[in-house]
Amino acid sequence: GGFYGKLSSTTWGEYFVDTANTETYEGFTTVAAGIGYRQGRFGLRLQVDNVMDEKYAAEVVKSYGKTRYSPAAPRTFTAGISYAF
Repeated sequence: GGFYGKLSSTTWGEYFVDTANTETYEGFTTVAAGIGYRQGRFGLRLQVDNVMDEKYAAEVVKSYGKTRYSPAAPRTFTAGISYAF
């Protein structure tokens, strides 16, 4: 038991957005961080996703001459409590 930490990153490189593979999206990198505490069967955790609050598209698709951008989540905070049976 005790305290723990977590740091991770997610990277998507440049990728094609159309079926002809002629147009690309630049891709993105995000960082997540978390801390937690475990004692016996109980656990507590706090997590921050997209720590740098990057503005990026989770998905980009070009179809019939139109490009559609789906925005990704901004900086997000979550907390959790767990119990192991």
